Amino acid sequence: MASVTGEDAFVDVAGQRLWTSIRGREESDIPLLLIMGFGGNLTLWDRFRAALGAHETIAFDLPGMGLSSPPRLPLRARGTAKMIVEMLDRLGYGEVDVLGVSLGGGVAQELVHRAPRRVRRLILYRFRGHSRLSSGVA
Repeated sequence: MASVTGEDAFVDVAGQRLWTSIRGREESDIPLLLIMGFGGNLTLWDRFRAALGAHETIAFDLPGMGLSSPPRLPLRARGTAKMIVEMLDRLGYGEVDVLGVSLGGGVAQELVHRAPRRVRRLILYRFRGHSRLSSGVA
């Protein structure tokens, strides 16, 4: 696996520049992909990640959030899920567990729908079942 403890970097995928952060040990069973909701950035995961100790986590800023570049088009779940799969490929990951918060839960569900073999477990937190990421229909 390509990950290293404490690695933060930009990853270019689908014409977007995503800010990513990897924490924990490469030897973790299955890494946990963290998808934050609208308006959040990956630093909001800091305390949660610290509580997980050495378990490997992958966090990133959605387009237009945190340090990631603004989206070129309105965000839609399908395109965002495809972007995440490409990001995981570039980072060298296969199967992951996924935790989605709020809007990130909708993206996480779309990821499971579009790439079921990439997600072992799905955890949704504070997700209300929205079918839209912005003004566009998912």
